Amino acid sequence: MAENLTMGVAPSFKSLKDQLATMLGAESSDDLPLIDSTRVGIYVNQAYRECYSPLDGKRPSWAVANFGLHLKAPLALTGTATKGSTILEDLSEEISPEYEGSYLKVGDDFRRVAKFDGTYAFMAAPWQHDSGSQSMTFYHSCHRLDREVIDVEGAPEAVGFGPLSPINSPEQEVRTRASYSYDFAPVPGGSGTLPSIKYNGNDFQIDNPLFYYIDNSNLAHSSDTLDQSSAELMAVRCRFSVYPLPIADVSIRLRANILPLELTNDGDLARLPGNAVWDVLFPIAQAKLALTDPRYNGDNKEMIRGSAGEARARLSTMANAQKQRSLRMKRRAGW
Repeated sequence: MAENLTMGVAPSFKSLKDQLATMLGAESSDDLPLIDSTRVGIYVNQAYRECYSPLDGKRPSWAVANFGLHLKAPLALTGTATKGSTILEDLSEEISPEYEGSYLKVGDDFRRVAKFDGTYAFMAAPWQHDSGSQSMTFYHSCHRLDREVIDVEGAPEAVGFGPLSPINSPEQEVRTRASYSYDFAPVPGGSGTLPSIKYNGNDFQIDNPLFYYIDNSNLAHSSDTLDQSSAELMAVRCRFSVYPLPIADVSIRLRANILPLELTNDGDLARLPGNAVWDVLFPIAQAKLALTDPRYNGDNKEMIRGSAGEARARLSTMANAQKQRSLRMKRRAGW
């Protein structure tokens, strides 16, 4: 069966805005005042995001994307640190910005890097030791995720090692690496115990990763950012962190829930299975306009609300691509 790649009315951002503009008495979105045309575009994108993250919480399978990350082996560096400054200058090699959040060992201190810019690194805390050239080791323990990623599905895999176990937060990582061997030591030649703390040596373990956590907290406060208008810079991104710090190259496979980037240009196309934009996305956008826009005064709001309800029901039926699922995994005979 040949695939049909033709379209009736192309589900472009412009087509969707033009169709919604007729509800406000215009022939196209170009005939609307700028403020109204902008608001129509907002309704389209609200409906688009709802298709990926429905209000009932049943996220459809097409809202999951597969990603691959590469965490490199430790890298020896040199650079210049200045007392009281968060900036490391004149690094001997440039580090990709995608590794922000990773750890840098400077002398005996482990520092988290908030940002890389060429041969500059911006630490999350200022350097408090003497200024001067420093020998460093950079551990690729954290990787920035795509802007569309909202949250990560279970069981990311370290290729060749197996699934990574989840920990809840950076705070739990601190407890994991700083835990001591035992709480109490026996009294020599007697009964009972004495309080004792025996640390496991170096706070940070350098080995094959066993754990992961997802973090989207700010590493550098936004008031320190010069360009407040850059969507690339100001978007809140998730970061994938592993522990122990990788001792060698490791590849990570993971699945993540996404929200698509906004439709911005007139030719942008919405991504939905079966190209069901007019059946699902458009009725939801109509309802958002009819029920919230101050300029809409039609008397068919209930009909539009019902049409949006049908679209959401259809969205629910399309959410699961695999209808048959096993309750448990059992090996077949001969396996």
